[in-house]
Amino acid sequence: MKTVIAAQARLALHNAAKRKCRAPSWRGATGPVPLASFMRMCLTSDVGGYYTSSLEGRDQFGTKGDFITSPEISQIFGELIGVWFVAQWMAQGKKKEGIEFIEIGPGRGTLMDDILRTIRNFEPMGLKVDNVYMVEASASLRDAQKKLLCGDAEMKEIDIGHESTSKYSAIPVVWTDNIRFIPSVHSTTTPRTSTRRYPDSYWNSHACA
Repeated sequence: MKTVIAAQARLALHNAAKRKCRAPSWRGATGPVPLASFMRMCLTSDVGGYYTSSLEGRDQFGTKGDFITSPEISQIFGELIGVWFVAQWMAQGKKKEGIEFIEIGPGRGTLMDDILRTIRNFEPMGLKVDNVYMVEASASLRDAQKKLLCGDAEMKEIDIGHESTSKYSAIPVVWTDNIRFIPSVHSTTTPRTSTRRYPDSYWNSHACA
């Protein structure tokens, strides 16, 4: 994994001087580079970014990729998290509104798919979910998540990214490339949050803070 990231970093830095990148604020710097900016360049630059470059046949996950995550190994992981959310919803008085799910770095969308499929079996809560937010910088991964979560439902562009409709209970699914674009993050309403706090997801989400 370290070798792959290092190679992507070298490629991104080599091409940064020739083409415009997603994180160009320090390209002309001669001093230290903030770690958050460096990570954002390596992972989400449109020139050699680990998650965002368009190399044919690229797959970061599974036997053909560099790593594997728990949701990809067994659906039980996501189902148990879904049951936990239901239990917390019941313990906190069964809220009738303001329930949102937010996932940072959702990969193929497997975890959220397992959660939503599980919650569908608990209609009193499943019908109260207002939105699902997927914080994703990769267009190819966004397309994979949309296909899994929404099937053939239309995807449209909105002011903060893209939106479609879940195949489970017609819940709106919204994609954005930065968590700060999610309206509820700045409100007094605290959403239910499902996040995979990978180091790379963390730096990518906080690089522009």
